[in-house]
Amino acid sequence: MVSISFAITTIAAGAVSSFVLAQSTTTNTLDAASIATFKPNMSAPISAGPLSASSVGSSMGKEDYAFLQLPATQQLMKAMGGNMSAAALPYLFKDPRLDVWTTVMAMMVQAKVDKWDQPRVDSALTLPKYQKPLTKITLLHTEIEIPTEDEDWPDDAAQDVMAATYMRENAPFVDDFTQTWKAGECKEGYVMTKVGKMWPKVHVVWNQRTSDNALKLFVFNGIGSHLVEKLPKQDKDGGTYYAVKLNFMDELEVRPGFAKYGADAFFNRHGNIIKIVRQGKTYTPLRTRTAKWEYVKMTFRGSLIAKITAIDHLMGLHMTVGNYFTTASREQLPADHPLRRLLKPFTFRAVAINRAASRSLMWSKAYLHRSLALTEAGLAQMWRYATESFKFEPFPDTIARQGVDTLPLPFHQDGLDYWNIVRIFVNDYVNLYYTSDEDVTRDASVVAFYAFLDTKIPGQLRPLTSESLKDTLAQAIFWVTAMHNHMGNIAEYVSDPAFTPAAWVEGELASRPGSAVRQAVIMALTGLTQPSVLEDFSHVMLDDQAKDVARAFTAAARDVGTKVAARNWGREQPFTTFDTHLMDISVGI
Repeated sequence: MVSISFAITTIAAGAVSSFVLAQSTTTNTLDAASIATFKPNMSAPISAGPLSASSVGSSMGKEDYAFLQLPATQQLMKAMGGNMSAAALPYLFKDPRLDVWTTVMAMMVQAKVDKWDQPRVDSALTLPKYQKPLTKITLLHTEIEIPTEDEDWPDDAAQDVMAATYMRENAPFVDDFTQTWKAGECKEGYVMTKVGKMWPKVHVVWNQRTSDNALKLFVFNGIGSHLVEKLPKQDKDGGTYYAVKLNFMDELEVRPGFAKYGADAFFNRHGNIIKIVRQGKTYTPLRTRTAKWEYVKMTFRGSLIAKITAIDHLMGLHMTVGNYFTTASREQLPADHPLRRLLKPFTFRAVAINRAASRSLMWSKAYLHRSLALTEAGLAQMWRYATESFKFEPFPDTIARQGVDTLPLPFHQDGLDYWNIVRIFVNDYVNLYYTSDEDVTRDASVVAFYAFLDTKIPGQLRPLTSESLKDTLAQAIFWVTAMHNHMGNIAEYVSDPAFTPAAWVEGELASRPGSAVRQAVIMALTGLTQPSVLEDFSHVMLDDQAKDVARAFTAAARDVGTKVAARNWGREQPFTTFDTHLMDISVGI
């Protein structure tokens, strides 16, 4: 039997006490100072693979039951406030459709949500503290390095980190295909019984989710609108004109029992679905039997949500834009440099959340691995695609590349309004300190800052001039505010297992209960409220002129939010990506 030992330290009423979690004949108590660097032995064998019907007991699988008997697990449950007596165990884990990992992590996320206080710009956003090389870790299966020290926000409490790490490394990872939905069961209702108390606020109500018209709204008025592009060759007589292509995901390796990702959807000039191509076969609404047509539409929606969650949001927004601009500003720019002060509000908590995501989302056997259908090799394939396909361009260039020219796209209409005020803000701010290209290129810190970014996102930046610098800074701010809202504020999409499942069985019209709840737990975890882009961040600016420019941006952002809200009254489906009243100031969560 392998030794697993670590301490959970709690602070209550000014006193520090330690719970020792050990599976050994000796007790190893750690003092508070050593907890942060202690790494428990994680070499215990992990169960993996499909769970056979014969191994399922009256309430849970044998692997889960054995895991609950470990002294370390029982001590963890007691530290969380659970009672691990034999009589209480069936009650705590009474739902056989959820494994122990899902049940315990939902409890941990609920505890985090319950104690969360929304940070505010005026108190939590501090002045830059230092310029120095930052200590970094390399993300699993990538070459991306992320810092580990956030100048505004401490790391999660050591006991929380170790508890989550213990669960990640030791809780059985078993795909139980014996558990499914009951006849006539409300699937969304079931999910909400597990996560409803911690569910983020829903801003758009989808009255229809699975119809052909809903798919049009999903792409042209919803979360898919940044991916739709006009085809190089269009059939202008009512055939294919636009497409969202996701069949590259068919190459991603999935675990046995799960369906493959990937589907290309084609739309006419009016945004109506014409066909879906999946695994080499073409399906159309008129020539495909109803059940099959509903299924291929679901595979498209599910593939799209998986891509956006893992590739666009996690890798593109957090680990690329948020990470590299934060790192570049803190390593290459002095604390009192004008550009350091400009970026400071928009990098708030970026290091803290990326540090947490590296261990809770990107790691093997963590949230994302367990909620998606991918093998570890599939995760590596996805991260590789994310880095190779990443595009960083000014928003007007995105509009031109997408080429949507036959119907209004709220993503473009609202987005251009928001882009314009961000670009004006950056222009007016930079002009306070640099009046020419020569001023920019003579600043060694700016040159080093830009060169760092150019090496991390190669081929994406134009040569350094005053205008290219402004475009780059404006696009970074645009991404970490508006695009983060677009890709992250998506509770209305993931509550229904039949709408956008992150993992499903071939031929089924919804994810299984366990997969659905795991996907929802991630949504709840990423829904912790953050500072608003409409809060006054002018206190971090260097002088009164800069403060005035910052306040002008805040006022303009509020006006854009009001304009977007007014437009939404006249739209078939509200589009809230650029409603600044719902927008965070950074990728802080």
